[in-house]
Amino acid sequence: MASKRTVICNFFHLLWLIAPYIHKTIWFNFKYFPFGQARKFPVIFMSKSTVKLGGKCTLKVKKTNFGMIKIGQDFDTNRPNLGVFLDIKGEIEFYGTCQLGHNCCIKVGEKGKLSFGDNFIATNGLIIYAYHKVNIGASCLIGWDSVLMDTSFHSLKTTDGKRTKGYGSIRIGDKVWIPSFCRVMAGAKIPDSIIFGSGSYIAKDYTDVPEFSLLAGTPLTIKKTGIYRDFDDDKVTYE
Repeated sequence: MASKRTVICNFFHLLWLIAPYIHKTIWFNFKYFPFGQARKFPVIFMSKSTVKLGGKCTLKVKKTNFGMIKIGQDFDTNRPNLGVFLDIKGEIEFYGTCQLGHNCCIKVGEKGKLSFGDNFIATNGLIIYAYHKVNIGASCLIGWDSVLMDTSFHSLKTTDGKRTKGYGSIRIGDKVWIPSFCRVMAGAKIPDSIIFGSGSYIAKDYTDVPEFSLLAGTPLTIKKTGIYRDFDDDKVTYE
């Protein structure tokens, strides 16, 4: 009985949190999803936000649940909430649950495609620029103030007149932990079950790195293997 009461209390607490932003929640869901999905309000806004909704957004799931995608969630990092900025001109795909903290900025260009795997969590301050292709696997976690950017917004010229492309895809495998202050740039390819050190600059193909590895340093090197983060058992005990 207590468990059922807790579920009910949590549900009404969630409704109270999203009430100030219900108009954007309604707008987003009914703009992008078929009525059968939209009426369940799978996407909810939990923070003040600036939104520019164009392009396309799809749910690649068998079952749609209320609030499975939370935008502007407060992860209690004791930081001011400056809101969320969304600018969607291309395509976003969600393959399951997704939690985006406040102060996030996500821009998808007209030819860009951004996909979130199931059980994705990003704490406060995530910035994503997807003007080409950004693919994030399942059960990934990104710490605060990290950036994913698949374009440099400028091409360069060589002295013999050739031009650089100026963009490249980003592919992140499953169960990857990218902690705070990291930069994931065009051309990054990350295999499954990789951990990075805080502040890492990730800008090349790391698919030859064995799973369950820790990469850190400048340039990035393997610091340890046979290591991973158990998201169900990762509490730190301070002494």
